[in-house]
Amino acid sequence: SRDVLRRAQNLVADIYGAAKTYFLVNGSSVGIMAAISALARPGDCVLVQRNCHKSVLAGLIHSGAMPVWIEQPLCPRLGSWLPPTPEEIKNLIAANSIRAAVFTNPDYFGLAPDIAGLADICQREKIAVIVDEAHGAHLAWGQDCGLPKSAVTAGCSVVVQSPHKTLPALTQAAWMHINDAALAEGLQETLNIFHKHFASCRIFDTLQQFL
Repeated sequence: SRDVLRRAQNLVADIYGAAKTYFLVNGSSVGIMAAISALARPGDCVLVQRNCHKSVLAGLIHSGAMPVWIEQPLCPRLGSWLPPTPEEIKNLIAANSIRAAVFTNPDYFGLAPDIAGLADICQREKIAVIVDEAHGAHLAWGQDCGLPKSAVTAGCSVVVQSPHKTLPALTQAAWMHINDAALAEGLQETLNIFHKHFASCRIFDTLQQFL
């Protein structure tokens, strides 16, 4: 069926409670880059964690947006930055004209921020929230056993996940959830551009008409 990908994406969106879900080519990286490029313009300020994935930096380069670095405290035991706090984000928003924010939930040491608190502060100021949840595709079903909150259920604007990391999926399987339906069309157009750029064989070019 020519409609198989659309139906599969709608099924995943229904499972997670998202307004829209798009399957990704080239893993979560392409979703992060496309989200930043779609939601930020040259010169726009974007809140960025210092321990972000390199795809966030690539997205800033592609979009021309400027990072506003979040000054996270360093954990000596882990040798890594701790997650940003809502109070810190509130202060940065007050001091800068922020267009979007990119958070990681959880980070590569398994540390998760108060993603609901961060989203609430940003949404009050009409700031788009992009979440790299590559290692958190399972969080939507972990509330009863004490896992951190999923960025999808926290209402973040765009959430990118790699189900191949924490769910039974093929290598590089990834998808993008969109909670704000008004963003879906613009994100799809940007995704198509990035997909065509990164697709490495003719079959992926054929699939783009169904995404």
